[in-house]
Amino acid sequence: MEMEDYMDHFSHEHRLSLEEVMIGENHDCRGCGIAIKGQTYACKLPDCSFYLHKLCASAPKHLESSPESIHPQHPLTLQPGPPYSSSSSSSSSSSSGSFFDCNICENRFSSGFAYRCSHCKFSVDLRCVALTSHFIDLGHEGHPLTPWLFPVAPSYVCSACGTKHEEESGQGISFLCQKCPFWIHERCLELSVRVNIDGHPHPLRLAHGMTRDWDGVYRCFICKEDEYDGTYWFYVCLACNLFVHLKCLRRFRFAPKRVEIKTIDCSDDLIHLPVPDLQSILPLLTGFIQQLCKLEEESDTDLQLRHMGHDQHPLLLVDRVNDDVIKTCDACILPISSPPFYKCESCDFRLHKWCADLPKELKEHPIHPEHLLTLFILAKDSYPFGIFTCNSCWFPVNGFAYKCTECSDYTICVRCASLPRTILHEAHDHPLSLKQGSLTLTCASCRVCRYYSDSFLPTFTCEDCCFGIHPLCALLPRTIEHRFDEEHPFVLSYPTTPASFVEIDDPSANPFCEFCEKTVELKSGWLYQCLDCNMFGCIGCFAKDLSLFLMIKHGGAYNSSHHREHPLACVPMTDADEKGCDRCGGKEYNGKFGFECGLCKIMLHFHCLAPLQENS
Repeated sequence: MEMEDYMDHFSHEHRLSLEEVMIGENHDCRGCGIAIKGQTYACKLPDCSFYLHKLCASAPKHLESSPESIHPQHPLTLQPGPPYSSSSSSSSSSSSGSFFDCNICENRFSSGFAYRCSHCKFSVDLRCVALTSHFIDLGHEGHPLTPWLFPVAPSYVCSACGTKHEEESGQGISFLCQKCPFWIHERCLELSVRVNIDGHPHPLRLAHGMTRDWDGVYRCFICKEDEYDGTYWFYVCLACNLFVHLKCLRRFRFAPKRVEIKTIDCSDDLIHLPVPDLQSILPLLTGFIQQLCKLEEESDTDLQLRHMGHDQHPLLLVDRVNDDVIKTCDACILPISSPPFYKCESCDFRLHKWCADLPKELKEHPIHPEHLLTLFILAKDSYPFGIFTCNSCWFPVNGFAYKCTECSDYTICVRCASLPRTILHEAHDHPLSLKQGSLTLTCASCRVCRYYSDSFLPTFTCEDCCFGIHPLCALLPRTIEHRFDEEHPFVLSYPTTPASFVEIDDPSANPFCEFCEKTVELKSGWLYQCLDCNMFGCIGCFAKDLSLFLMIKHGGAYNSSHHREHPLACVPMTDADEKGCDRCGGKEYNGKFGFECGLCKIMLHFHCLAPLQENS
């Protein structure tokens, strides 16, 4: 029933405009006399109180005679009011004024539209005519729907919004299916396919129940309830994977007092992401850790330090530039490119000056707010080769960590512990706050939490919009220069976000990733794109190829029960390395590192050595 926003109706002298009936407003239709609960054609003049259902406004002015029509003998003409007066009627019991008797239902009406035969004075009210009319609703598999134009309808639950009809104030008209038990409110039948609401940057689209391949968040944007069985209709934002109940949307959009979305103060001190390029990541991560260390009281700078992370030797302060090659900090596993830092003269142990002052405890950390986290630096005595898996980013790490005092198996790396509480990212209009992982929120970037139901990865979240991105996805740079295209940079693109930094010119072209050569699904997350050469790359493939965010310090000497002859060293590995693991033969090294005996020229996977180390 597509109709114009304005219309001139023969029953009223003024122009009518299409409007939504607000919650709390009560208007009766001049055509059928039933309360209007959805859209209405109304007269805007202050002295008029004229309203019509969209259905009644669309009633044809003439009904031609046919063998199947309600009056086969003659055509019927729509009258804007009762066609007879009481003086012309033979009924002496009628009250004064105009009325008519319906020849179908035999009820008497003193107002409302009626169809009249000019030849035989046959009259029928609009409700009885409507019972012979069919309306096709695309949300009901094309079955014909019949309008129920009566003040009181049988008790039923609306198949669209799930509300009981008898609980509705004024009830209004409804539609029923002639083939199956399907009832629907007038206002639900008139729902727009696409709507916009305050507080969310993207349009919402109407969905007629949950499909099997739906992997969005079952959490209503407005009421925040996450219980939904997929039976009733809802509005969905495909960009953010969120949905809205129909009844919540109606209350939100058309209540006299609009619901207000809470906002976060956008301070200039917030981190603005993404960073421009790869070279900007290191200073950013270093700044996070420096900010974390400011939680401790300022301490005096010691020229020589005994640190519990390396209690076998003293550490000497290096406070001026020297000729040392760039080393790696044993706490945060970031490069030490300039002083001040501490170093051990006897071995390869190094610490940033600020990492030597890491706080001993973290209370109510947003990643794990339930329990206290304490600084943990003896990983080599607790994990094979001192390597643990961070419960926040799920990367292998051999640096310092923070361990939960109550959850024996919960440990996060220093980098994750230092993440800022709130950030701004150009992929979303609102500030994003660091939150504990949730199974009801999918990362807009990598969507890894869509496939791993036991993954509670922390997320930078906008709760009002049900939008979230994992911290490592948030830290991806805007541009990457890569050997695959030495003339142009690859640019971070957000095809799942309408307000994207880069638009995809031809989504139907099925672009493929230059690394894995798989088809890039534009609705499955972010990607990198060369705008000039029309080349694409998965963010995961780029991160793996460039070893972004890896947290393993190479070197050291490790004893292994699998190779007792000589100690093993941790070494970096690339896809170009042809040396396979001497235990399993595999050539792919997760985490881009392996363990090597330089004397015997053997290479071993960490996951092949770790079980042997634990059992030795």
